[in-house]
Amino acid sequence: MPLLIAGAAVFFGTFVHRFYPIQKWLFWRYAGYWFLCAFWSAGCVSIGHLTITRVIRRELPILEQLVTSFAIGLFEFFLAMSVAGALQLYHPVLFFALPLLFLAAGFVPLRRYLSRAIRHLRHARQKAPPLPLWTWVIVAYGLIGAAMIYFLILTPDNIQFDSRWKHLALAEDYAVHGGTRRFPEGYTVATYPHIATFIYTWAFLLPRGLLFDKVELAAHMEYVGFLWTLAAIPATLRLMLPARLRPRYLYLSFATRFLFPGVFLYDSSVSGGADHIAAVFALPTFTLLLRACRDLSPRYMALLLMPMAGGGLTKYTGAIIMVPFPALAVGIRAVMLAYRGYRGEIPAAIRRNWYLGPLAALGFGLLYTAPHWLKNLIYYTDPLYPTLYKHIALTPWTPDGPDIYEWGYKNHQFWRPERNLSGVVRTVQAFFDFSFIPNDYRTYHGRVPMFGSLFTLLLACLPFLRGTRRVWALVGYSFMGVFTWYWTHHQDRYLQAIVPLFAATTAAIIALLWRSFDASAPRFVRLAGVGIRVALSGLIGLQIIWSGDTYFIPTHAMIRSPQKAVLDLLAKGHQRKYDERFNVYPTWQALGRALPKGARVLLHDNHVHLGINAESVADWNGWTYGISYGRLHSSREVHDLMVSLGVTHIAWEKEVSKGWDTVAGDFMFFDFTLKHTRNRSAHGRMLLAALGPPPADAPFPTGTAWLGCNDDYKSGYYELHDLTVPVFGPKRLAFPKPRVALAAKDKAAAEALIEAASFVVIDPRCEKTTPPSVRASFTLAAKRKEAHGKRPTRELYVRTSGAPAPLPEDLGAPGDEPDDTAGKDDDDDSRDGASPADKDDDTPGADDDDDLR
Repeated sequence: MPLLIAGAAVFFGTFVHRFYPIQKWLFWRYAGYWFLCAFWSAGCVSIGHLTITRVIRRELPILEQLVTSFAIGLFEFFLAMSVAGALQLYHPVLFFALPLLFLAAGFVPLRRYLSRAIRHLRHARQKAPPLPLWTWVIVAYGLIGAAMIYFLILTPDNIQFDSRWKHLALAEDYAVHGGTRRFPEGYTVATYPHIATFIYTWAFLLPRGLLFDKVELAAHMEYVGFLWTLAAIPATLRLMLPARLRPRYLYLSFATRFLFPGVFLYDSSVSGGADHIAAVFALPTFTLLLRACRDLSPRYMALLLMPMAGGGLTKYTGAIIMVPFPALAVGIRAVMLAYRGYRGEIPAAIRRNWYLGPLAALGFGLLYTAPHWLKNLIYYTDPLYPTLYKHIALTPWTPDGPDIYEWGYKNHQFWRPERNLSGVVRTVQAFFDFSFIPNDYRTYHGRVPMFGSLFTLLLACLPFLRGTRRVWALVGYSFMGVFTWYWTHHQDRYLQAIVPLFAATTAAIIALLWRSFDASAPRFVRLAGVGIRVALSGLIGLQIIWSGDTYFIPTHAMIRSPQKAVLDLLAKGHQRKYDERFNVYPTWQALGRALPKGARVLLHDNHVHLGINAESVADWNGWTYGISYGRLHSSREVHDLMVSLGVTHIAWEKEVSKGWDTVAGDFMFFDFTLKHTRNRSAHGRMLLAALGPPPADAPFPTGTAWLGCNDDYKSGYYELHDLTVPVFGPKRLAFPKPRVALAAKDKAAAEALIEAASFVVIDPRCEKTTPPSVRASFTLAAKRKEAHGKRPTRELYVRTSGAPAPLPEDLGAPGDEPDDTAGKDDDDDSRDGASPADKDDDTPGADDDDDLR
């Protein structure tokens, strides 16, 4: 029989191979990702288990032990990758050596522990009664939800916008460089806390892997972290509920995670980001906090600070919403222990813990976060670069840095209420309505609330339930997270880091309600209990049915529908388009192939660049503080800046300015790229050129003719450095008067200004046709969009033929006011206090990526 079955398998394999070669099956790649993720995950659990048992000298309950071991091991994996990066050890050898080292370090004690745990679970299962039939509905719901999430990650196209220029793109840069490095342009993305990036860097060290493989391996690593987060929910419930309310099927509470359907939507889903990596640390932080707060043992504090630092170092929003509550709880407990110790109510052995525990927390906190703040201190002189610019001389830093940081980054980018009493009141209200009011871009799901509201609704029942002290602690943790989230930057996706807290709270309340009576209770109590179960089932069912189509809403900023992208990918195999399946992010891979080995490319006005496979330099204002083109005085200075940054090539989008830099900055950049680069090539809508020889150190003409509608700069003649009015902040409306004003509809005077200019700005609203002199001597450098306000797109021209003529003396007195033709700029779209539904539809990725489908 074995031979007969094996023969059938060989026959069938040979038969289907003719239609779809077996070696071309995508199955083998996904199986490889799962094998590597299992290898990596086992290494994290092994070293984490060893750490727990050595530090606190005991073992936690089985599921809590495993979940906490993974979280601790994940943090230690980040520490190891940080050290390896600083030592420039990123090499394919590290890809195998690091997880193998972690696995070997704790293999023996982990094997012994798992053997005992398996025997215990087998014995407990033999004694336990069968599971009720209705529990299989919960199992199916949870498994279907996990499968739906997994289906989305089968294509690299599912990777979110931010990951294509932050988490994964930075991991690619580190892997190419061979370690971490200083970004001389002051690229703040590299100065953020980045546990996710260091984890994904391991995936980019995959030997001989395609970009498809590296991105998919990183996505599978994030998904594995998500699965561990599901397991953390029942592990937490064991601590929160009385022993009599811990039935065996309580382990099915992982399914409550999918009662928050925002996880199915872009960009709150598993899509290569950092929020779900931060979520890995949420519940282990809470469970260790409960244990540490008993006596503030320094050993427990040393362990507690690992998941706390893990959540805080994943991203700044993680630090803001995940760290304050544990820190406050430790502080309050220290005061309580000090008071009880003073009164002699606690044993002498722990009487000093009221200050030893917090001191241990402070010391270990500084140690665990050193990879972040120490790196920034060494590279940029600011441990939180560029936050402390008012107090520390930063390197690099330009005179435009304060305006860009305060107004272009914090004020323009952050969604937050007004900084006054009404803002505080609104933030407190968010405790009760954050799940009912969409906090996302309108083109995502910003018109319909899809977060999930059972957490908010079931809190009304909590005051009437017994045995809820620890549940209230979890609610406090959740509420403090909601408060800091709304006060700082309230987009729904940032809450995904603490949704496990919401899910565990919801599961605990459901369990308490469901088992709020027993068979021995009086009849009217039992009838009330039945009513509770019926009403509770109806509420849960209503939430599930309401959000049943959430999964299919096409909100992905890059591809609209990741489900369709996966189907298209899987279909290409049967269409015999085997190689086409792996041609992801084609423009950026084409740019990477055009770059020589060791190149460093400046990406102008660009975020998305995953797949370029080269070191990069960014110059987008708001995230870069060491470049200010408008402050330079010649092409030679631009060239010297490029050389100082190590730039060998420049890539920019053809005839496009995103409008975040000043007009002067745009002209300086495009004048340089049009005149002083070589070997230009086109890749999609991107242009790539090599840095040319140094320009001659000659006088640099800066005359600029502005032909507009007088709603910001008045029409007339300017020197280039006059056009450095910032795009954001209160100074953005302080426009200088022209050196020579231009009267409306004076075509002869306009031609004279153009002849005398090296640069021309034309507003197509008022200049319906391009003047002949512009067509003859100038090249369209860019169409400048406006990042702020309601101003239209302007055309920027650079002189590329002939020399500018002398400025005529009879064009009018300097500063003469021209006639207004278009009115004042109604620039009133400040984002302070605006609700998400009122925000512009400037969704990231909508026009910043050329790989759209």
